[in-house]
Amino acid sequence: MFSVRILLGALIALPMAATVQSATDDEWNWGIEAYLWGPDIDIKTPDGKHLQIDFVDIVQDLNLAGMAVLAARRGKWTLLSDVIYLDIDDDVDAQFNPLIELENFGLKAWIVTPLLGYEVFEGDRLSVHLIGGARYLWIELNQEFNISLPPPPSQTKTNESDSIWDGVVGARGQWQFNDKWYASYHADIGAGGSDLTFQVLGAVGYRFDRFDAIFGYRYLEWDIDDPKVLDTLDLGGFMAGLKFLF
Repeated sequence: MFSVRILLGALIALPMAATVQSATDDEWNWGIEAYLWGPDIDIKTPDGKHLQIDFVDIVQDLNLAGMAVLAARRGKWTLLSDVIYLDIDDDVDAQFNPLIELENFGLKAWIVTPLLGYEVFEGDRLSVHLIGGARYLWIELNQEFNISLPPPPSQTKTNESDSIWDGVVGARGQWQFNDKWYASYHADIGAGGSDLTFQVLGAVGYRFDRFDAIFGYRYLEWDIDDPKVLDTLDLGGFMAGLKFLF
């Protein structure tokens, strides 16, 4: 068990469609949301190793992280996708047993979630959209071990990768407190390459003249059906950012 310090710079698709009040049946409205997300990452490997990557500080040990998303709404229909990329490399000192020590750990991952949504309810304050789509996970683990076995001690490197597609369904929307303040929510669940994957997201937003400021929490989890690299993967943490509509 060990920790690295990471920052995830992201663009994530919150319930943007619920904020586009001027959409009509024959015009498209577009939006983009720019965020920083700092998740703790919890990993269980098929051989039983349990690794925790904690969000302690920003920038250090992060090679690259980012996300891009563009959402579009026409009438009651919404198209959106969020794309997360992670590249983490950390020098660690984790003793798995008296003979094997993990000296370096690297993780790369793509998480892509394309979704189609349809508005099923729009009231004075509450909007509800049903969503369906897919989630794609590609992950690569790089590990460097120091093995203390005579003769003499040696180093071993491993490189493993896997990819998984899951179908997902869920709901998303917004609760309007007043003209400025609102709460956004998103929840989905699915399976396919995983026994189970699910996501929950909640945020509070404030509208300025040209953009919205957002603060919230996001959690993602996978329970892999046929584990090759991972048995489970959990990501959860707070996020903050800006929303732009055009």
